[in-house]
Amino acid sequence: MFHHYMDVLLGIDFRLLTALHTYAHYRFLDVVMPWVTYLGDGLVLFVLSGITYLLGNRHDKKAAIDAVKVLILVGLVVQVLKHLVGRPRPFGGSPDSFPSGHTAVIFGLAQVYGTRYRRFKLLFLALAVLVGLSRLYVGAHYPLDVLAGMAIGVVVAAALMRNSLG
Repeated sequence: MFHHYMDVLLGIDFRLLTALHTYAHYRFLDVVMPWVTYLGDGLVLFVLSGITYLLGNRHDKKAAIDAVKVLILVGLVVQVLKHLVGRPRPFGGSPDSFPSGHTAVIFGLAQVYGTRYRRFKLLFLALAVLVGLSRLYVGAHYPLDVLAGMAIGVVVAAALMRNSLG
């Protein structure tokens, strides 16, 4: 019975991605989305957090330290799950699609920076959503991969921030 529901869910996942790639491609997004997707790269985010730490004030340094903790912890969780699940990517390429690491780390950092810089919380969230959508647009992930990455990033960061702030 579980396998039946998983088959149905994965079928819907495939159809959603296929519909996106069939009906929702625009020249502008074809150029922009590959660049947007790099904003979820763990190495890029690690470097940006390092720059924040080096150039920032005391508050910025705390945020950068929290960000690096989230990057490491989210990265570990994602890699373990990728190897356990072993879901292939939609259009080939590297294996292990589930969950989306880019989405997980960007949502984790949106949680950290949104908590530390409340005025910009919606901006961080919008950026995270855009990166998640870019992972679908460039064909690197299925929708469920992105949703799982989002959940992992938010949950791990929220738990870490609760300990960091409280």
